[in-house]
Amino acid sequence: MPVEMTQRVAAAEAKAVPPISEAEHAARVAAVEADRSRAVAQLEELTQEAGQLNSEQAALGQRQHALAAQRQQADENTRKTETELRCVPVPPARVQGVCLQTIACRPRVRPTSHAPPVRQHLQLYKLLTGVSWDTAHIQGGRVKGHVLDTAHADVRPFDLDATSMDAVTVADELWAQVAAF
Repeated sequence: MPVEMTQRVAAAEAKAVPPISEAEHAARVAAVEADRSRAVAQLEELTQEAGQLNSEQAALGQRQHALAAQRQQADENTRKTETELRCVPVPPARVQGVCLQTIACRPRVRPTSHAPPVRQHLQLYKLLTGVSWDTAHIQGGRVKGHVLDTAHADVRPFDLDATSMDAVTVADELWAQVAAF
């Protein structure tokens, strides 16, 4: 019986699996092995790329924390400067009926986040330089305003024709008036 059973199994095998040559079998094995090697290489590349991305993410996180600390320091410095500028003593003097002490010491409105950035920049320039722009009377390329000298309780108006001068000359004129104090 065992011989007969072996013969039956061999016959069933021959019907189920068509015979292939050794060369064809070797080619199939080589193709499967090549696919496996490519998959292993891709897996190694992806693992290496994931490691690089994790390193970059950590570096960006550190940069974010450093920038947040710098911003906090800048905000604190701005608050200190604004407080110092608000408290500059100004001797009372009158220019065209307006008390300069009132102008220099009145509480300043803190710009809100929805205020236009240009307005915030102008307020900062005014605090730092004493230059105040007359935006209500802008006409035909004229640059108007006044320079406030809190140390000498003096106001010096300026009115420059920007159409007859280039931008550098206008800026030089204005800085000359600021420096004159």
